[in-house]
Amino acid sequence: MSKRLAPALREGVPWPSPENGEGPLLDPFRLGQSAGAPEIYYKQTFVGESQPWLEYSTQNNIGFMNRQYVASLSGGAINVPVPVAVNVDVPIVIYELVGAAVMLNNTAMVINPLDAFLVQFVRPAGDFLTNAPALGSAVVGTAGFPMKVGLSGWTLNQSGTMNVIITPRVAGIRVDIVVKAVCIQGGVNFG
Repeated sequence: MSKRLAPALREGVPWPSPENGEGPLLDPFRLGQSAGAPEIYYKQTFVGESQPWLEYSTQNNIGFMNRQYVASLSGGAINVPVPVAVNVDVPIVIYELVGAAVMLNNTAMVINPLDAFLVQFVRPAGDFLTNAPALGSAVVGTAGFPMKVGLSGWTLNQSGTMNVIITPRVAGIRVDIVVKAVCIQGGVNFG
């Protein structure tokens, strides 16, 4: 591994953080110009693990709560995409994705369960988190090691909908996709 590309992995060099003077919060507005498109500027940010930086309100009447939204498909036909709608009643910020698959007849899975299906996350307006279906192992994690959405998460507004498009690659499976989110609730939701 190149020492130039991964200075934090060198002996005696700490991981970058705002506290030790090497993190993304020090100068978030320092921009670099793109060589191929001079009108586009990029800023540098540290990504050790794509932990989301969720929005936070200091108003007393705003609260936050964790929720898990589940999209399930049982026994779908092989290679036939099935959109499963996830509807939300309050604004949410999605920060982690988890998936699992089991055989409906309780036999052992012959491949990695996350490779037994393709998955894609799309909003009806055409906005997507994954631009094409991909193996579950590439898009979602396990309960013990979930896939982080990163940056500021993926926001769905109140009464929003997201389609989890699941495509089974193995006959007779049940696929569960869990979307972990932080709900943003105002005083009217607490009463």
